[in-house]
Amino acid sequence: MRATRTLLLTLGSLAGLLAGCSSNPILGGNTTVLVPIAGGQTARMTFGGGGPVLEQNADFKVASMPTLAPSRDRKHVDYDFQIELKRDVLPRSITVEDISEDPIQTLLEQAPPAMQGRKWRGQILKMDMSDKRLGWLTSLDDTVRVLRFTVVLPDGRASVVNQAVSYPGMLKALIRRTLGLNY
Repeated sequence: MRATRTLLLTLGSLAGLLAGCSSNPILGGNTTVLVPIAGGQTARMTFGGGGPVLEQNADFKVASMPTLAPSRDRKHVDYDFQIELKRDVLPRSITVEDISEDPIQTLLEQAPPAMQGRKWRGQILKMDMSDKRLGWLTSLDDTVRVLRFTVVLPDGRASVVNQAVSYPGMLKALIRRTLGLNY
């Protein structure tokens, strides 16, 4: 079970690296791309040779690439998110939304968030294909999703970071197989 999860995470990282090979970033650093999102808008996202770059603002950073991997039961998938605050504060709430298309999907919301020092880890456990938040997995092509992390700080101010996540077609096929779909 653990080997399958590790294999998927490794393949996802490798696929992200290969997806970036056709452009200049692998040779010359990062590039900024306008990615279509919900409401006919675009989000300015940064990509490097290994795929999307972890984003940040003055208040927090995305600490690791959000991952979608098989659950221990090998019948579901788990979504994992991690951020790190840049100051010692206790946020009022943390929300993660998929803003890639309409309608915007709230993936996770914690109020108050369970912090470990300056770090927060949120998880959605045991998702299956009946979960409408995974509908995008049914397409066969490569997919870039944009997740919006919103941290409401103690003073009530909302701090937002958008994070691109790349899902190559072969990784999506492995995830679908985990969920019992064989195409």
